[in-house]
Amino acid sequence: VSELGQPPIRRILDAGVPITLATDNPTVSATSLSAEYLLAIEQLDLAQEEVDSLIATGRTASFVT
Repeated sequence: VSELGQPPIRRILDAGVPITLATDNPTVSATSLSAEYLLAIEQLDLAQEEVDSLIATGRTASFVT
């Protein structure tokens, strides 16, 4: 995608497909996971429940025990 507003996140979430937000190395990409969530909230108009779901999915998909 060429612009932030273009990812079909809404369609993906509505379809029930598990997705996560992530960053590459913050020192290289000059961002943080917190900043990515703020962008999702502001630019993609995600509701708190959707953000909570993204966080939970990310935790489940990670190697955290």
